[in-house]
Amino acid sequence: GVEDLKQGVTAAGAVMNYLEETQKQNLLHIKSVRRHDVGDFITLDTSTKRNLEISSSLSGSNEGTLFAVLDKTETPMGGRMLKRWIHQPLNKLEAVRSRLSAVEELVGKSEVGRRPDPSGSQSEGLLTEKSEVGGQRSVRRTPYGEVRGQTLEVLRRIGDLERLNTKICTGRANPRDVIALKFILSEIGNLKTAIANCTSPTLASIHDRLQPLPEIISLIEHGI
Repeated sequence: GVEDLKQGVTAAGAVMNYLEETQKQNLLHIKSVRRHDVGDFITLDTSTKRNLEISSSLSGSNEGTLFAVLDKTETPMGGRMLKRWIHQPLNKLEAVRSRLSAVEELVGKSEVGRRPDPSGSQSEGLLTEKSEVGGQRSVRRTPYGEVRGQTLEVLRRIGDLERLNTKICTGRANPRDVIALKFILSEIGNLKTAIANCTSPTLASIHDRLQPLPEIISLIEHGI
């Protein structure tokens, strides 16, 4: 989606060349260039962020800030993402609705994941899981709280995959880091299972993009 941004592509190439020349490291972990449209976000200048105490109070601490109040994330990756989100509020209605749809589905207040109950009553707060065994179809309803709880349990075991990936790709990882990667990858399947029946477009997209990479797990197990 950046083919029409000739100056942007040129600038990105210059940055990559600068990194190669100065860092002398493998940059294979940088796979693509994405468009960042400032029009998709509400721009907050430095003064506004400081006065609103979004992530830093007027005294310079994190205590009492908006980020400190909202941050219930289970991983460093989630914390960084939340900080990006509150520093760059969404400006497009469709993007806001998409994000809220995923949030509501996990906390159990969304109409998105509700299914009509065969008895005629409403199955509020339930996900419907269907399966076929031997030609027989079975239906099991899973409480939203269970889906969210399972997801949180997996995330607590994952840690900071982003920084670990960067260390490995730049050749700064040690054997302990590689073993940590193996354990993280072994949790991807559990995470994929936890959100398998979510219906919001955002969560469904995350589910489809999660790749357990069993071949990497096997390679690490045989190599260390």
